[in-house]
Amino acid sequence: MEIIYIAGDGRSGSTLLDAILSNIENSISIGEGYRFWVRFYEGETECGCKTPIQHCKLWKQLDAALKFEFSHYDPVLFWAKVREIQFFRNFEPMPELLQNREWREFGSIVTRFYELIGEITGKSIIIDSSKSIS
Repeated sequence: MEIIYIAGDGRSGSTLLDAILSNIENSISIGEGYRFWVRFYEGETECGCKTPIQHCKLWKQLDAALKFEFSHYDPVLFWAKVREIQFFRNFEPMPELLQNREWREFGSIVTRFYELIGEITGKSIIIDSSKSIS
């Protein structure tokens, strides 16, 4: 599996680049992947498949799998961690941070998030236009 991660500022053309790259064979665009935790659990938006995100087969399966595989998985706490890590402006503290059990689990969930998208969709290229470097 490959992840194409589009980083950059808002209004920089990242959505256009995402749309172009999503034409690559065997790829799926997930938009701003990090926003799954607010979009799904707060019902903020429609999925790209034009159904409310909470009713989309992909995101429902992903949610169920994360809850099943990670006994301590709490979407609200996870979203708080996502917001916290967005304040990092460089990666220097990351190796030390990931030694902490709590952050190791965070990293495991992020990794599994992408793996599950590939498994559920059967796609080998995931395009994430989250923009934030952290």
